[in-house]
Amino acid sequence: MKYLLTIIVSILLWNCAAADEELKFDIIKGKKTLGELQVAKFPNQNGFDIHIESQIKFWFFGTRRLIYSIYNNFKESYLLTAGSKSTLNDKTRHETSITKESNQYTFKDLHENETHFCDTSRIRYTIGYMYFKEPTHINKVYSERYLEYLPIEKVEEHRYKIILPNGTKNYFKYVNGIAVEVEVNHTLAKFYFKKKN
Repeated sequence: MKYLLTIIVSILLWNCAAADEELKFDIIKGKKTLGELQVAKFPNQNGFDIHIESQIKFWFFGTRRLIYSIYNNFKESYLLTAGSKSTLNDKTRHETSITKESNQYTFKDLHENETHFCDTSRIRYTIGYMYFKEPTHINKVYSERYLEYLPIEKVEEHRYKIILPNGTKNYFKYVNGIAVEVEVNHTLAKFYFKKKN
């Protein structure tokens, strides 16, 4: 219920609040544009929120419609709440939530109905945050999807590799500290997110 309320509030904020920063990306597979990714950063009373929404339609042994969302709520410089959800043809593939309470985080995989707790240090860098802040001098990023830290490796100037738990690699490219291109190696296909001008 708490997670549902957070999503509702996030949607209302997405529709009503003025974004501090907003990025739009074309989602490309091969030479075709399949959809759009919207990333927005909103100021809040004690920090900022990040919202990511994407929708992709493509053919893979039938029409596929993949919808993905991430939200982050940062208080000052650390993560307070977060979550992610993806659906394929209206069926939930995964849904997660992260909540900081006192000195620990609660991590929930809502699709698998699993919960675990961790007395971890404050989470300060997430996949959502990667769109707005180049990971210079940062060697790990917290994944809202996988509920764990993922290693970051610099592969060339302003280009970084993230290694997912299954060994798949995604790449982020930056100009002036902002992500301009993301290569996503999905189980179904390879996608490129290219920032619109």
